[in-house]
Amino acid sequence: MSDAELAALVVLVGLPELGPRRLRRLFAQLTPVDALAAIGTGRVGALPPTLMDGRRIDDATVAAWASAVTGVDPAAVLERHRRAGVSVMGPAELRLMPPWEHDPEPPVVLFCSGRFLDPYRPTVGIVGTRRCTAYGRGVARSLGGALARAGVTVVSGVALGIDGAAQTAALDAGGVVVGVVASGLDRPYPPGNTGLWKSLAEVGSLISEYPLGAEPRPWRFPARNRLIAALADVLVVVESPGEGGSMYTVEAALERDRTVMAVPGPVTSRASSGTNQLVADGALMVRSADDVIAALGVLGPPPTGLASVDHHKEPEADEELLHAFGWEPCTVDGLVERSGRDPAWVAAALTRLALRGVVGSTSGWWERLR
Repeated sequence: MSDAELAALVVLVGLPELGPRRLRRLFAQLTPVDALAAIGTGRVGALPPTLMDGRRIDDATVAAWASAVTGVDPAAVLERHRRAGVSVMGPAELRLMPPWEHDPEPPVVLFCSGRFLDPYRPTVGIVGTRRCTAYGRGVARSLGGALARAGVTVVSGVALGIDGAAQTAALDAGGVVVGVVASGLDRPYPPGNTGLWKSLAEVGSLISEYPLGAEPRPWRFPARNRLIAALADVLVVVESPGEGGSMYTVEAALERDRTVMAVPGPVTSRASSGTNQLVADGALMVRSADDVIAALGVLGPPPTGLASVDHHKEPEADEELLHAFGWEPCTVDGLVERSGRDPAWVAAALTRLALRGVVGSTSGWWERLR
């Protein structure tokens, strides 16, 4: 996509009532430059009739769009993002990224601050209620830290409660952490997580579908949740009632054939009513990070595009880990101690051995099968 098309796209995604779904309909028939021209001149007849979900585009919306783009220099808007250190990825780039190759609702554009989003790393989404208990917060911290140390990317929504607890712990562990937000990258929300937001923009990845200046409108949060689901190889719900944002994310994950796992909680706690129901409905139960790592192992090793993997040394590493195993069951932490290797090395070797049927896991304990 040319800079002119990308600049027009950045202006369009900031317009009111033009969410991701409507933008996809718009760009199915018009280029961003042509769409911006039609909106700027008020030529509604040039816009797709399906744009507003079958409804007529009302005069107030037409006027608001035309007013918003009048006098705007798209090139200057794009340059402002670049000067702010915000990378802008358009449809052509996004279509090549595994999370969205076959996604039913792929993003039209993504804005990113911080390190480049690596779609090839094994990734776990950790979500849950904002009104979490001390139990849920503790579990989120434990999972976020342990998965980060194992070399797994942790993705969540930078919300209060479970999301923030998991992401903070993952950052503290030196891990790769992605925050998906529902506003412009210069509009931290909620205010209570401003510090986490800034840390993600500096040492993690902070991504959004919305340009600088965009406010966190209510409809943008369910749209954000589908991105969390798409990015995650495994989605873990730590603590959640039976309704709310976490369950939207679960629905999006199931629609995308992602593995859903849940942390059980007290049957008397409303905060765990949703996660307990997920377990009852067949979601994999999480008791520790070992269960999540085992689920990642079943899904297969990272693609060959993962730069940190040295495939020439894989057989040697696998044999070294088997030697550390012996013939006694062991946890991942125990294998780290026995082998003297870091958790990421152990997790990668375990994944390969599990796929070969050489080792297996039961209740968080790993053992040699042959």
